[in-house]
Amino acid sequence: MLIATVPAQPKKPEFVTASLSLKTITITWDEPSYIGGIPMDRYDLWIDDGAGVWSLTAIAFNPPAGDKTFLYSFTSLTPGLYYQIRV
Repeated sequence: MLIATVPAQPKKPEFVTASLSLKTITITWDEPSYIGGIPMDRYDLWIDDGAGVWSLTAIAFNPPAGDKTFLYSFTSLTPGLYYQIRV
C-alpha cells in the first residue's frame, strides 16, 4: 500500500510549436513542485475541439522515468481553429 498526499497542480502547459502541414500542436510542462511523496505515473491531457467543447475522455500520458519536463504533440487537428489545452 502506498501512502501519499495530493500533488500540487502542474504549471500551465507552454506552447512549443505548431505545424500547419502536419496538423499538430506540441506543448511542454514541468513536473509539479510537490508530487505528494510518490512518482507521478500519469498526466491527463485535455484538448477542446477548436470550438470550445472539451472532450469527455482525457489522453493519458505516462511520463518517461526520471524526466521532469514533458513534451506532447496533439495530432490530426483542424488548421485555422483555436485550441485550448489543459494538463
